[in-house]
Amino acid sequence: MDAVIYTSSAYSLLSDIAATHKDPARAVSFSTILETLNPSDGDSVFLHAQRLAQAGRWTDALARLDRLRKVNPDNGDIVNTYGVALYHNGNLTAARTEFLEALKLVPNSTDYESNLKVCEDAINEKGAPISLQPLDAKDD
Repeated sequence: MDAVIYTSSAYSLLSDIAATHKDPARAVSFSTILETLNPSDGDSVFLHAQRLAQAGRWTDALARLDRLRKVNPDNGDIVNTYGVALYHNGNLTAARTEFLEALKLVPNSTDYESNLKVCEDAINEKGAPISLQPLDAKDD
């Protein structure tokens, strides 16, 4: 078991390094291994979902975030990131609902407020920026 813990930490670190060096494909490679080693660990799955999103693989990210959202309904970061994935998959109405829920959980989040505004602008056909906030994995 200790070997898996140490190995997991190494792959998480390697994924972080690749992401820092703007190499999303490599970051996904490492986070895939991490998720495979720890399929029931929410942090590993969330990191992998974030790396998939950073690589533009929104459908793959959405599947993982959907699972995480169901078991972590009170985690603002997961709810918000799930909204971002819905947005990028074209489901603007569902994304708006998630951003509103994230703001209930973390009322003063400027990132969540920004995402809600971008989404509402897109719904109202005012146009929207290319991407939303935040998809950076938090350092642990």
